[in-house]
Amino acid sequence: MVARVTAAMRDIASEAVAADGPTLVVSHGGSIRSFVHAAVGVTLPPLGNGAIVRLAFVGGRFVLDDDSLKDD
Repeated sequence: MVARVTAAMRDIASEAVAADGPTLVVSHGGSIRSFVHAAVGVTLPPLGNGAIVRLAFVGGRFVLDDDSLKDD
């Protein structure tokens, strides 16, 4: 599952970079947490409904926005 999500996120991010605009991806919290851990090595706490995790795609790599680690 993580490999599929990561491949899809790379495709989406590459297209967003080419279009020079922000992108919204909506998914299940478990998929998001697994992807973030695989992509940037951070284990997020369980995500509530409507949680927002912000990532940037810089130089072909995902970078976690520091605000994603703060409680709202």
